[in-house]
Amino acid sequence: MAELWLICEGEPGSVDVALLKAIFTNVLAAEIIVKAGSGERGLGPVVRYHNKQDGASAAYVLDRDYLPRDKADASMTDGRPGFFWRRHSIENYLLPPPVILRAFQGLREQFQQKSASGRIPAWVATLPDDAGEVAEALRGCSRRKAAEEACRMATHRLWDSLPSTVGRPQKRIPRRVGSEDPNDWHEALCQ
Repeated sequence: MAELWLICEGEPGSVDVALLKAIFTNVLAAEIIVKAGSGERGLGPVVRYHNKQDGASAAYVLDRDYLPRDKADASMTDGRPGFFWRRHSIENYLLPPPVILRAFQGLREQFQQKSASGRIPAWVATLPDDAGEVAEALRGCSRRKAAEEACRMATHRLWDSLPSTVGRPQKRIPRRVGSEDPNDWHEALCQ
């Protein structure tokens, strides 16, 4: 049987690699080798290299980042060896409150097992243990990041609308504002 490879963004030991390895090993029991491609949008050559090896079959997956959702959906069926997550990034699949609660519980257990006295650090003791509390904390985070994300989405949509002759120097990421105020991010986008 051909070796199956999935090349993902990030370095060895990154969240992407660790998460995908755990899913293929513990959840799906699939014999898929997950390797870091150590780059963004440049994983095609890595896949071509692995596909040239005897009996190997490789594909790659990338964060959607700011691509429109329909492009991510199309990547799932276009027959190419690369595709995009339907969500913004792989980390977004880890955000449901039950997943976060389970991670918090795992932290508590780790600290309790390592501590001979059974005492855990104060910050671990303050982690929520209620799904509603976690959901509200996530909503608060999203409110604080909304203006910045809107600016970044608008920037990428603007880039997509530019002719292909426009070079990379004209495509600049708006400066980091360090503010949650939508007006500050609007100004950054205009600049």
